[in-house]
Amino acid sequence: MWAFIIWILLIAFTLFYIWRNSNKLPLKISIPLYLIKIGSGLAIGLYYYHFKEQSGDSFYFFNTAFEILQKPISEIFDFIFFSQINLDIDTPRSALFLKILIPICWVSVSNYWLASILIGSLSYLILFILFVRYFEFLSKNLLKLIISFFVFPSVLFWTSGIFKESFVFISLLISLMALLDYLFKKEVNIWVLILSMLAFLIFFKLRYFYSIFLLQIVGLYLYRTLSPKFSIPISLLLLASVIGILIIHPVLNPIELPSFIYNSHHRILSFGNNGINLYYSFSQADWFSIIVNLPIAFVNAFLRPFPWEWQNIQMFIYSIENYILLSAFLFFVFKSNRIAKHQYIIILLILVALTFVSLATPNFGSLYRYKSICLPFLMFILIHPLKLSFAKS
Repeated sequence: MWAFIIWILLIAFTLFYIWRNSNKLPLKISIPLYLIKIGSGLAIGLYYYHFKEQSGDSFYFFNTAFEILQKPISEIFDFIFFSQINLDIDTPRSALFLKILIPICWVSVSNYWLASILIGSLSYLILFILFVRYFEFLSKNLLKLIISFFVFPSVLFWTSGIFKESFVFISLLISLMALLDYLFKKEVNIWVLILSMLAFLIFFKLRYFYSIFLLQIVGLYLYRTLSPKFSIPISLLLLASVIGILIIHPVLNPIELPSFIYNSHHRILSFGNNGINLYYSFSQADWFSIIVNLPIAFVNAFLRPFPWEWQNIQMFIYSIENYILLSAFLFFVFKSNRIAKHQYIIILLILVALTFVSLATPNFGSLYRYKSICLPFLMFILIHPLKLSFAKS
């Protein structure tokens, strides 16, 4: 009973916050966007429930969380804080995802659909809080923000339901608050800094590969605010620092990275043909095989599926999204005259990151789940030079 009351209070707070800030984002815009957000999470759940027979990560992790909640409270706490329960969990990040999901499952009275609504609400609320917090700086880009974060179906679906990507997206947004405070307000509250650091820790644990690129982008923006001119030596120093982090990372260092990509590639292929698999000519786990396959990985990440490969509505949507991004990129490069050099570097970082993700994730479904974290930021940068705004009433 108490759990359901907490669920109601959380949803009520979300709606109250939206209403309270209707002077910054009118209800005729904010409410439909909110309904689209939670509706997307429910829709992907219905898809897996009816057409995939509850297969996939979403129902698996939720049902596992439900099973853990049936255990004595002492065992539940042992798992959350000490991981003492023996489970068939393949990676530490999956275990972390499950730990985050357990309290959400409890608050949602072990109901999948209530949990999905709660996660979608939380994802939307964080986006809304960021917009309100930096309203005077972001209001002129409202339409661009909506296009970037709400138009792409893959972003809506994969960051709204019961998936790791939802919590990756939420933790990423929160971890950026300290940077945004510094960029827009020229000061950082200590509590915001602590919250951002905790969120970044979760982001790092769930998707450590992206976190390295996030550190470089944050450093690049901090440098841009400190120096009016673009300095090649400072940029190289920043790049060297990130390479240093990569070298000491247990998985992403140059020695272990080929093995990580190779093992991840074959592990996903071992799951069977769940969608369309992407095959590469990996003869062995070395840098030569990675370099040889990079052009194919880039094509798979940003150009496929081709029209003749459409097998279902998902493939069609993924393809249309790719061509929208391609069109925006071509306009950005050839038509826009107001492009800062650091924007090119950020786009390059995202392209490189997603190309390597494509190598390690040889399946369209999984690939687009991972891409959904980067897509809204990439799209916003690409369309930022465009003069887009709502017509004045």
